[in-house]
Amino acid sequence: MEVVVLQAAVQLARMVGYVSAGTLEYLYNEDDETFHFLELNPRLQVEHPCTEMVADVNLPAAQLQVRLFGLIVLLTIG
Repeated sequence: MEVVVLQAAVQLARMVGYVSAGTLEYLYNEDDETFHFLELNPRLQVEHPCTEMVADVNLPAAQLQVRLFGLIVLLTIG
């Protein structure tokens, strides 16, 4: 399921032309494994250290890399 959610996030970001670090939030229903988009935040949220801990990615550094070098950083959670 993580791969499906990640693919949906990348697809949404591409659809709106978003290129940077940020947060896509979804509601996930464990019973039927569906998820629904809530919001895209074009900034790092106060909770970003939790994401960094889980994904082992330095999000401020990734955001700077995207801005300075045009690199796209894909996070995989697993």
